[in-house]
Amino acid sequence: MNINSLREHYREAGCRTLLVKELACNDNTKNQIYVGGDFTALNLLPFSDIEVDSSSKADSKRDRLKASVRFRWLTGSSDLRSINLILYPKYPEVRLSSLLGRGKSGTPEDQKDLLNSRAFGRLLFFGISDTGHVIGHCAGRSSELAGSYREERDKHGFEEAGVFQRIPLGGGNASSYELLISALREIVNREWITSMRLDSAGRIQPCLAQNCGGYTLEAALGIRPNSIAEPDFEGWEVKQIATSNLDRPTNAPVTLMTPEPDGGFYKSDGVIPFIRRYGYTDRMGRADRLNFGGAHKIGETHHLTRLRLVLEGFDPLQPSGWAADGALALVSETGVLAASWSFSGLLSHWNRKHARAVYLRSVRRRNGGQQYRFSPVVSLGIGTDFSLFLRAFQQHLMYYDPGIKLENASTDSPTTKRRSQFRIKSSDLEGLYREFRPVDVTTE
Repeated sequence: MNINSLREHYREAGCRTLLVKELACNDNTKNQIYVGGDFTALNLLPFSDIEVDSSSKADSKRDRLKASVRFRWLTGSSDLRSINLILYPKYPEVRLSSLLGRGKSGTPEDQKDLLNSRAFGRLLFFGISDTGHVIGHCAGRSSELAGSYREERDKHGFEEAGVFQRIPLGGGNASSYELLISALREIVNREWITSMRLDSAGRIQPCLAQNCGGYTLEAALGIRPNSIAEPDFEGWEVKQIATSNLDRPTNAPVTLMTPEPDGGFYKSDGVIPFIRRYGYTDRMGRADRLNFGGAHKIGETHHLTRLRLVLEGFDPLQPSGWAADGALALVSETGVLAASWSFSGLLSHWNRKHARAVYLRSVRRRNGGQQYRFSPVVSLGIGTDFSLFLRAFQQHLMYYDPGIKLENASTDSPTTKRRSQFRIKSSDLEGLYREFRPVDVTTE
């Protein structure tokens, strides 16, 4: 097998992304496979929710987090099993364990031999499938595959993705960045685009609401709704910012995430009791309606909800900055935990979706129908970590701005709308990334 036939195998297996790590001598089953000195791997590998590891093997309950990945080998059994991503916030670093499994794991003998060794020059390939699992293959340094890989790497180079390199699965050697810029250039050159969205089958549907700019952009990029929480396009999260004039900078708020609370009264008793306790009468006079909204910032008690947003387990002066069992929380004036978001849950959302992001401004017009136009100058955010995310809250750049309501509140059958938004002004986005810069897609 050479690098081209490996590509074909991964394409036939339904993979859309192929990564490779050149293994060090210490990368073996005894020491675990090192996959990063930050949490970049969480953006690359699809995983389950992150949990605090409370097993006796951990130094303490605060020391590490664990997420499982559905996995199989390229050769051998097609049955899926779980391997683990182990996250150590204290360092920080991420390692991969349980790659060989236990008992009848379906791991081919040649793969076991390679992963148990300390040989230099081994290659570990990971294909990411359309259904959200990982397909692995390991090759020795002297193999035909390793030789053809090194030849193509030296000739064309591969795009770096943390400790991995990204191998194009399609024709040509375009990087994900080049594919993104090319796709955005086509959208900008189309000028006014009729408002639309894609359904789950990829069919174009009209989009009639006022806030269809994001749906229109995603549809133009061929992004359709799916249940896999991952970046939108070639490893890039794509965000639209509505504005009234493409020629002027905007300070419009951007909704970055909408995670539901996973702790506190909201979680234990439900959204209806939560709104009844902490909500307020609709301020526009709409009858029989309670709202829970407004910008909640760290350390401030909101004048309507009487809740204060706090960070528990975050110390920016410490090397790691945050504790594995920490949380962002809403606390009442009497100290009741009204709602909370665990750091493990927030980390899952943030790193998986926002390690690389592109932000586009759009304007809307009515011209026999709703249309959108997108600015040729986009903003690229590259490289982030969870400490930057938490620091943005601490510095009042990021805030919790929910849009939660209870209609027919006095009846036996009230209706609710849930939307827990984490937002930031577009002018403050650069604080979330190690690199943040404008790019003109028409000239890049």
